Amino acid sequence: TSLPRETLAQRAQLLELLTEKPSDLTEHLNADLLVRDIIIDVRSKAEGLVFAHFVLICTDGKSYQCSGQWFKNSIAQVLWIMGGGPWVPPLPLRVKGNKRTGDDGVTSYPPSVVFDAGKYNASCAAAGVK
Repeated sequence: TSLPRETLAQRAQLLELLTEKPSDLTEHLNADLLVRDIIIDVRSKAEGLVFAHFVLICTDGKSYQCSGQWFKNSIAQVLWIMGGGPWVPPLPLRVKGNKRTGDDGVTSYPPSVVFDAGKYNASCAAAGVK
C-alpha cells in the first residue's frame, strides 16, 4: 500500500483498515466502487498455505476485502496497467460475480473486478488529468 505509515496515528489507521473486518466483496456483486487505494496483505493458513488478502479502500471511506483466485487475477491486471495506488482520480471498478459449480455440485459466485475505462476517462477529463 501507499498509505503513509510515518506516524503512530497513520499506522493505527492502517491497522484499523486491516482489522476492522472490511465488508466482504462477495456481498457487493454488481456494485460500482471508486477505489482510491489497495492494501495487499500476505497471510498464511495453519496448513502452511500462503495467500494474498486484498483490501480495497474507496473514496466514500468504506473498505472491501477479498482473497479469492478470480479476484486476484482481475486485480493483478488492473495493477499491472494502472500501477499501485493511491489513484487520483480513483479507479472505477465494477464487482462481477463469476458463476462456478464445484465438484460437490455447489454453485458459488466468486467475485472479480472490471475496470470502467469510460468513467475513468471522464473523471480524468473533469479533473484536468491526462
